[in-house]
Amino acid sequence: MATLGEHLVSAKLKTFMRKTRSGTVVKITREHYLRSDLSCGIIGCSQCSSLPYNDELIIGTDMNECSLMSMNYCLIIDTNIALHQLDLLEDENIHDIILLQTVINEIKHRHPPAYKRIRDLYMIKDKRFFVFINEHHSSTYSERFIGETSNDYNDRLIRISLQWYVKHIKDRIGKIFYYIISTSHLYFRNVKFNLEG
Repeated sequence: MATLGEHLVSAKLKTFMRKTRSGTVVKITREHYLRSDLSCGIIGCSQCSSLPYNDELIIGTDMNECSLMSMNYCLIIDTNIALHQLDLLEDENIHDIILLQTVINEIKHRHPPAYKRIRDLYMIKDKRFFVFINEHHSSTYSERFIGETSNDYNDRLIRISLQWYVKHIKDRIGKIFYYIISTSHLYFRNVKFNLEG
């Protein structure tokens, strides 16, 4: 079995200045570790099943029983859906949802009650929610551009993660349909990826 250090790709340093209450300026440096052994969460992925934490593979374990879709599917949602459509996500027929760490962090900062509801949802085993740690995955992390707003940066991280998922799954798994659901961005609107291996 691989050791923890074998999958550590790199450590980035984030340095910034912060003014304290007393008026002094303090330099703060934080390390941000990137890894290559974070799973996609989908059963049948040959690359992720060989990772040390492959017991986390939960999405797509059987044919979904949702009457709205007759094929095996997975939902990837953005922050606005998670904030404004929680009732839909709580429906017993909706499961197999991938939540990106970026989305969860945005919800936590923008609406703590919604964050608690989302957290309660992904603790329900039958819902098969999977939290993908995109901000620490070597293929889905990106540095923030100079002058980029927090909202634009988070949107870009979500797009990078979605592009990675599409490429990652297409190369490794037979037929699965991905629905990327969003209300805010034309890039995501009603996009359906038919991934055939």
